[in-house]
Amino acid sequence: MPAIFRLPGRIEPGRVIASPTSILDTIPTFADLAGLPGLTSAVDGHSIAPVLADQDHLPEERALFFG
Repeated sequence: MPAIFRLPGRIEPGRVIASPTSILDTIPTFADLAGLPGLTSAVDGHSIAPVLADQDHLPEERALFFG
């Protein structure tokens, strides 16, 4: 499902991300953007903040399973 993120000064307007992500990535991403990376130890997702900011793909590879 598409998502829209807006964070002036951190996310470039009009940026399109082609890397696959999951809804589970939202909590770790929001925590990372808020400067609270330790908060994510209890969830399964990964922060996509680096991808939103400037990188073209996620730094680590992972399997995403859909049912």
